[in-house]
Order: sequence, then structure tokens, then C-alpha cells
Amino acid sequence: MAWGGKRGRPKQIQPESSSTPERPVSREEDIIKATPKRCTVSSYASLVNPDEGTSLQFVEASTINGIKYAKIETEDIAPEVEYWQSIILCSVLGVNPPLETNLEILPIDKICLVKRGVFLVRFAYLDDQLSFVQKGVYYVDHKPLLVKAWNP
Repeated sequence: MAWGGKRGRPKQIQPESSSTPERPVSREEDIIKATPKRCTVSSYASLVNPDEGTSLQFVEASTINGIKYAKIETEDIAPEVEYWQSIILCSVLGVNPPLETNLEILPIDKICLVKRGVFLVRFAYLDDQLSFVQKGVYYVDHKPLLVKAWNP
């Protein structure tokens, strides 16, 4: 039954059948009609090699004073180190300015508030960060801007 009659009552649908009183439908015809046709379109799962990328290598954990520690290779963390190298820490002495408006001319990727008056500024390129740190003293509304390269 399908819903959609008056006031949410089920609507009666007559079953479709090719049988007539003179010629009843055989069981084989019902099975053939009920069997769905197979789709010939390939799926993504059939295109991917199931063995690709699943090989695991066991690396024994280092034990120091009876405590097991994971071993991290430098190539595992290289992208994160590169990301954090172009970040500086800024603070304006005496005020809590909206730093986004004061540094519009620089190629800045992100500005994050660490705490009141202290900002992390990420430059798009490491060269821009180095030139900004080495330039010297900056002033924001006649207040000194302290700049320090990020050191985790």
C-alpha cells in the first residue's frame, strides 16, 4: 500500500499482473520479472586495487627506563615543521589593537589571537617572515610592536 490517500489513509494500489483467468502466470515468469538487471557500470571500488597501500611494516617501539616510546622520523613531521617556520609572535605594548587592519600591506596568510594582545602571524613565504623579523622596530598607533620568530 502507498500513503497519500485522504487524511493520511493508505491508498489502494492494484498489483500489476499479466495473468488472466484463462492464462495464469507461471512461477518462472514471476522470478524472471522480479530479478533486477545487473548494471554494467564500474564502481570506484572495482577500479581500486585492494592490495595497494595496505602493506604494513612492524617497527618495534623504543624502550627507555621500561617505558615504550614511539619513534618519529624527520620526514614524518617535515610538512608541519615547514608550516610553523614562517610564523612570528607579535604583541603591541600598551594596547590591544585589531592587528588584522594594521598589517594589510604584508603577504600574510593567517593571523590568530593567542591571548589578549598577543598574536600569531603566519606569512605566506618564509622569506617574507625573515625580512619582517630582521627589519627591526615597528610601531602601531605610536606604540612599539614586539616581533619574535616562533620557536616551539
